[in-house]
This record gives sequence, C-alpha cells and structure tokens, in this order.
Amino acid sequence: CFRVSYFIELLAKQGFLIMAAPYNVTFDHELCARRIHGNWSSSLNLLAQSGCELFGLSPSDVAELPVISVGHSNGALMQVLIGSYCIDEKLPKASAIISFNNKPAVQAVPFFDQLGPTLSSVAQGSPVMAFAEFLTEETMKAIADPPFPLPPGIERESLEPVRRFIQQIPSVFGQVADGVSEFKPTPEQNRSLISSSYAVSHTLLVKFSVDTIDETDSLEALLRPQVDKIGGTLRKMALTGTHATPLLPDLKLEPGKIYTPVDAVSQAVRKAALADVENLARKIGDWFEELRSDALL
Repeated sequence: CFRVSYFIELLAKQGFLIMAAPYNVTFDHELCARRIHGNWSSSLNLLAQSGCELFGLSPSDVAELPVISVGHSNGALMQVLIGSYCIDEKLPKASAIISFNNKPAVQAVPFFDQLGPTLSSVAQGSPVMAFAEFLTEETMKAIADPPFPLPPGIERESLEPVRRFIQQIPSVFGQVADGVSEFKPTPEQNRSLISSSYAVSHTLLVKFSVDTIDETDSLEALLRPQVDKIGGTLRKMALTGTHATPLLPDLKLEPGKIYTPVDAVSQAVRKAALADVENLARKIGDWFEELRSDALL
C-alpha cells in the first residue's frame, strides 16, 4: 500500500477518527481550499447528525470530538489557506503542517516555463489534446488491467490514487492551454493573507532533514506574530526523512530463494523509510495528545 495510507493507519491506531479530504489538482488554490473546507464541513455535519456506528460513536459523541487537521506539501498549503480564508466558519482547533511550500508555478511545476507556451498554442479539442486524453485513458486502463505486470511489492489496489491523479491530467493541461501562468492567489498574496488572517489556535510545523523545496522556516516567520496575536501556540520540529517520506510506496520486498547482499540492502532501506514515517505519525500523535492533556483541545 502507499505509505500515505500507512501514515493514516498509524494515526488511526493512536485513536484518531480519520476523515480524508481528497481534492483535484488545480492552479486556483483559493477555490481548492474553500472546496476542501466545504466538503470537510459537510462530512463533519453528517457525522454529527448520524454518529459513527463503526466505532460506536453517537451523534453527541462525535459533536464532542476535538477537530484537528494534517496536511503535507500542497495539502499543507491548503490547510494553511483554509485557516486563513475560512476564519468565520468552523476551523480545526489544531493543525499539523508537514513539508510546507508556497513556490510559484515555474518552480513548483517542473519545466512549467517551457510547458506553458507549448500547451497555450494547442487549442482544446485539437488532435494533440485529444491524444493526451486518449493516452490518459489508456494509462488508467492499463493500471486497472490484471494482466498488466506490476513491479514486485506493488499491489494493484494501492494504485487507485495514481489512477485518480492521472485522470486529472487533461484538466490541468487545459488550464495551461487557456493561458494560466501562475497559481491563484500568487505566492506573495498567500504570504500577505497568512500573516494577517491565519486563525487556527495551535499549529505544529514539521520539516524533514532532506527537502530542497521545503519552506517551513519562512512559514514560521509569517505565522509567529499572527499566532501570538490570537493567543495560540506554534511549534516547529525537524525530523529525519525527505519530502516524500509520507508518500512513497511501501514496497513489500520479499527476499529471493537465496538471500543476497542486494536483499539485505533493500530490506534495510525499506526499514529505514518506514521508521521515518512511523516516527512522523508518533510525533504528531504525541503533540495532539499533549494539547489534549493541557485542555487546549
């Protein structure tokens, strides 16, 4: 399974009721953040009305649960924007922001400066765009096709997130072809909004030891005065790992009939990678528990 699922499972094992909020890739970050918050609010209201029978929670039990959020990379940006845009609505009492980055499109999207002009010259409905859509459709079929060979350790069910991502590629190409050249709002506009409007009371910032696109330190500088202003708390921690620590596949590498040095190395790499994500989940769980013990949730 994908380690993002493993990460969620680790949090669930600590007693958290997980409500995941998938979203479509888009250059309109404000719209995306508001949609995520809207979907999350609707799901939360539904749980508060019906309860969660699977875990033996009545509607009143659900209503009393403290709401907290976790976001990684672009999801981290979305959580911070939600905490800055939706200040008049229900917000999480605490947020864990992992590997935050708020880079312009030309830095966030590889080859975007070359890709933009190319796709802008290709109209929607043209043979090139039709081929892109066909290629995407065929890729999804291949992923779902049992005879299609997969690398060792990869389960077909675990590729569902990949299929959903690939399904969005024509839409993203369409936005670029329509002339989109930067995220909306721009990174500078995001910084201005965050520094003046962020309203989540308790925030944990997490950065990894190897991450060239991380902007957690810059986010801390933006948030510190605002968090102090609202009487909240802000903590930052650096953990061993990379930007992809919560995301890469958990390859279930089985040694061959004859155990070789290659098997030993692969098992050691897998163990180290899983240790990083396990440490991440544990640190976040400990932080939430500390807030609860201090009656801050």
